[in-house]
Order: sequence, then structure tokens, then C-alpha cells
Amino acid sequence: MSKIELYLSKIVKYGLYAILLTPLAFWTKALFPFLTPKFILFQILIEVVFAAWLILLLRKCGFTRKLYCLSVVAIFIYFNCFRHFWD
Repeated sequence: MSKIELYLSKIVKYGLYAILLTPLAFWTKALFPFLTPKFILFQILIEVVFAAWLILLLRKCGFTRKLYCLSVVAIFIYFNCFRHFWD
């Protein structure tokens, strides 16, 4: 395992742990101090963890399997976007 893969796996691991701590976020100067910081922190953490996981997935797959891995991720994203479009 290369150094960058180890770093990305730690980002994913600790990012998922940090997501569990988002209910503890509080910011007194926000308009809705109990909701806004939780939502913003959750969205940022999800995007960072997903990006690190996607890069880790593409690096771990061999060159011949990169297209397969990318198509699986694209199908996952497509179905979620399609479902949310009609809901």
C-alpha cells in the first residue's frame, strides 16, 4: 500500500467517525444555531469522504478494471440523481 493510499484510507476512516460527531456541532452566531452548523459540517464531511473514497477506489483498481469501477460509481450516481429528479 503506497503512502497516498494509506493517507486516503485514513481520511475515509476518520471522516466517517467525524460524521458521527456532527450532532454535537453548535454555533451561537448562526440564524438557526442548532441546525445550520450540523448541516454544513455534514455536507462538507460527506463530500471530502466521498472524494477520498472515489480516488482510493480508482487507485486500488488495476488499469484494466478502472473502467469497470468508474462505471459502477457512475451507475450509482445516475440512479440517485434520477430518483431525486422525480421525487
